[in-house]
Amino acid sequence: PFALIITHAIELPSSMANQKNSSRLTSPALNAVAFKGTVLLACLCITQLAQIELAQNAWAERDPIEEANKFKHDGKLEKALKVLEDALKKDKKENPELHFQYGVLLETTGDLLAAKTQFQDVIKLAPNGPNAETARKSIADIESQLAEKVSSKKGAKGPKTGTIGIK
Repeated sequence: PFALIITHAIELPSSMANQKNSSRLTSPALNAVAFKGTVLLACLCITQLAQIELAQNAWAERDPIEEANKFKHDGKLEKALKVLEDALKKDKKENPELHFQYGVLLETTGDLLAAKTQFQDVIKLAPNGPNAETARKSIADIESQLAEKVSSKKGAKGPKTGTIGIK
C-alpha cells in the first residue's frame, strides 16, 4: 500500500502538469507546490497507516498480566480471570508468572483449590524462580484455610448427642 500511495503522489502532479489547458497550474512554481502538497499528503497517509499498524501490534502483544491487574484494580475480577485464562491457553512457554498471577487472583475470589493448583504449577515450572517461595507459602496458607473449613463444618454439626444406655 505504501508504494501505491507514493506512486500516485508522484504521478498526480505530472499528469496535472501535462494538461496544457489547466488554469490551475500555470507556472513551474505552482507545479512544485502541487507536487510538494501531494507528497506531504502521501507522507501523512503513510504515517497514519504506520500508527494504525503499531497500535494493532501493541494490542496483539499486550501484556495479559498488566491487563488483568487493570481489571482487578477496577473491581472487574471476572474479566481479569478471563484474560489470564486465555493467556494460559495460548501460553506455549509455560510462563510461571502467568500461573502465579492467576493463582493469586483465584485465591482472591475464593477458589482455593484452583489457586493451589496454579501455585503448584509455579513451583513445578520454576522451583527456584522469583515467585516459588511465595507460591509455597500460599499453598501452606490454602491448606490451612481448607483444614479450618473442614474442621468448622464438623464443629457446625454440633456435639454428638449421647445415647441412653440400658443396663
